[in-house]
Amino acid sequence: VVVLKRLADARRDGNPIHAVIRGVGAAAHESVQRSVCQATTRALRDADLPVTAVEAVEMHGFGMLKCDQAEYTAIRETYAPAN
Repeated sequence: VVVLKRLADARRDGNPIHAVIRGVGAAAHESVQRSVCQATTRALRDADLPVTAVEAVEMHGFGMLKCDQAEYTAIRETYAPAN
């Protein structure tokens, strides 16, 4: 189980902090692949992190083969050059 809490609240409450989310990207459905690339790039920029700093990516399937393939391709193209 992962519990998300505002950082200030976790510090105030004395909770252990295992990670901090510094950037979030959301993708529109119109052009999944381009949108996912843009959202990922924006989240990294907002967090002031290089692509190489990312160790894990959370993805969810749309349940539609074409969309799921586009999302996977976008993530692969965004992170592959760094590896």
